[in-house]
Amino acid sequence: MHFPEIQCSIDDFRPAARVYLLTHFHTDHMRGLKKGRQRGRIVCSAETAALLAEINATPLDDIVILEKNHTASFTECGRRWTVTAHHANHCAGALMFLVETVDRRILFTGDFRLDDEIRATAAAIGPVDLLCVDCTYDRPQYRFPSQDVCIDRILDAVRVNPDKEIMIGIYSLGKEKILEALFRTFKQPIYMTKDEFRRYKAIGLDRLATQNRGATRFRAYAMGFFGKYFRANPDRSLVVIPTGWAVDRRNVPAGFLYVPYSEHCDYDELCEFKRIVKAGQVVPTETR
Repeated sequence: MHFPEIQCSIDDFRPAARVYLLTHFHTDHMRGLKKGRQRGRIVCSAETAALLAEINATPLDDIVILEKNHTASFTECGRRWTVTAHHANHCAGALMFLVETVDRRILFTGDFRLDDEIRATAAAIGPVDLLCVDCTYDRPQYRFPSQDVCIDRILDAVRVNPDKEIMIGIYSLGKEKILEALFRTFKQPIYMTKDEFRRYKAIGLDRLATQNRGATRFRAYAMGFFGKYFRANPDRSLVVIPTGWAVDRRNVPAGFLYVPYSEHCDYDELCEFKRIVKAGQVVPTETR
């Protein structure tokens, strides 16, 4: 979203701006981002900055690292404005941004999953003029168990399949809580491809991962791999697909386990969040 009056663009690098706010390192939030040096400064978390530098070759002097509960100030087009970063409970390094100008308060959530910290933050922020909110699952059929309940379901499924290869569907970043739980419970790292391992190493989570297939029975692959290329052998492997879209899944193939683990709000959580924030205007930011 572009705010030309303060030369700021959020999760979109296509407009010309002096400051770009990046909520997290997912490609659907980085449209227009070019390799190397940027047109303006990028404001993001330390994890996102590490990924920009490692994967995108973005010079560190183009990046302003802003951690949660901290504020940065800018003056563009003769107007002073501030941005405060808040916890988003999405993937590693994900942030929400509260942008405040002389006459306007804007809360841009990026992707997020409501939790108690976000409830407290939203209540403390108080009313805003504009709420730009992740509405990925803004339909009443999407109601999810908690992340902890879903993780327990996955751990239980692994326990009752002690001799099987366990394959986990992941995105380029995200599902780290699941991988942490598997690593902590079963004392084995998760095999990843070279590109995935590189991302985890950049953000300091490479202890969870290995590129030695023989060191573990756990494998993590991109979600698309299982839909396009993979055919499960239920006698040898269990494929775990953790996604909110599991709610829509029918006729699950043998050897697959779909779990409605989501790093986005479900319908009830989204409604609750909007009630807490009390925005003058609400704009959805779903990027699917």
